[in-house]
Amino acid sequence: MSGRDEKPQIEKPINTAASSTIVAFAFQFERALHELFSATTLNKQVGIETLDDVASLTTKEDGIVSARLEQDAHTVREDHHPFQDSSRKLWHTLRVWLSQLVNLRGYPEVEFCLVTNACVPEGAIARQLSNAKSPESIAEGVRWLRAQASIVCANQKSAARLEAEKVLQYSDIDLSYLVARLTLLDNGGTDSKAQPREATIHRFLLPSSIAMQGDDIYQRLLGFAFEQCRKAWKKGEPAWMSPQVFRDVLHEEVCRRSLKRYLDRPMMSTGFKKHVEEGGRDHFFLKQLSRLGLSDRTIDGHLDKFWAFYAERVRLEDAGINPDDWQAREDELHRRWETCRDNVATEMEDGTPEQLAKRTLTRTLDENFRAGLGQYDTRELYFTHGHYHQLANKQRDPNFVYWHSDFERKDRSKGEDEK
Repeated sequence: MSGRDEKPQIEKPINTAASSTIVAFAFQFERALHELFSATTLNKQVGIETLDDVASLTTKEDGIVSARLEQDAHTVREDHHPFQDSSRKLWHTLRVWLSQLVNLRGYPEVEFCLVTNACVPEGAIARQLSNAKSPESIAEGVRWLRAQASIVCANQKSAARLEAEKVLQYSDIDLSYLVARLTLLDNGGTDSKAQPREATIHRFLLPSSIAMQGDDIYQRLLGFAFEQCRKAWKKGEPAWMSPQVFRDVLHEEVCRRSLKRYLDRPMMSTGFKKHVEEGGRDHFFLKQLSRLGLSDRTIDGHLDKFWAFYAERVRLEDAGINPDDWQAREDELHRRWETCRDNVATEMEDGTPEQLAKRTLTRTLDENFRAGLGQYDTRELYFTHGHYHQLANKQRDPNFVYWHSDFERKDRSKGEDEK
């Protein structure tokens, strides 16, 4: 083809790759999960794309609500951070926060956080503003901010010029308010300096039997968070999430995986496995035992005792044992379990939940203790241990017993209990 037949290129090829955008969006969800599992109170709501990329509202005991706005910036480039002194990301974020001050001043406590997975050097203005905490350093920070904004505005080709011009229009009072509450969190923004994903998995405190499944459990929670947001956004509602809801999902995931390890054994019938996996209430005690990481042999022994007691109770009830005697026995077993649990908590103040649970189990199922039934003494160990396992099935019963604190019954309304 001759040169005169060649058509001039109108513009350079447009890059349609969305990988960096997707990674950045995923980083928001990872940060939200970390915030949810780092919560020290349940009176907290964490939102994605609400007040900011990630935001949290925490209600304190005195009723005061504090707000935390987080702007997340993820980069896949080495030796680069997104909050450069002249970057549009930095100046756009500052402008957005300043524009919201009229509403944010309604919260007694407000924090503005710049978060990135990269390392931000000490000389960066974002770092200097974050370090400004005293009245003198805050005033100095405002001067640095205005000086840097003027430098950006002088560059006609700067993508951040319009953003910086808007920032310069705000008063020193507004800028001081922002600088005093601004925090930079780099290297993932976690206390351990690990990236949010790894730091969150560490907070799961998984039992050793399923510790290697941390990544899979994290993916389950990540998917749950996305689905919660999708449902809210589809309705045109803000996506706020509760730490308790996510702790409950984690608990169910840990229980399901702990139980699956036991149910996958060849000795378990298909029908039994299906019944338990679908939430068979007659085997809730098995979920409790599986959560403790006990050996298969130990759980087998407890299961045998459960079935032996079940069969014997049916026989004795048919023989006419007074129902009041059964109730009195269950009351006694429950009181004894409470004593064992409280004593273990006193003896092992620094024990982990798993250690406390195992000790409570062994203390309660003491091989030397056998509970009577009415006027009759009992000799068989299974008749006491099996009865405890039956009590461990009855979540709604006043004499419900549990081993691990994750199974402690929560107060629910009658309507919720009957669901």
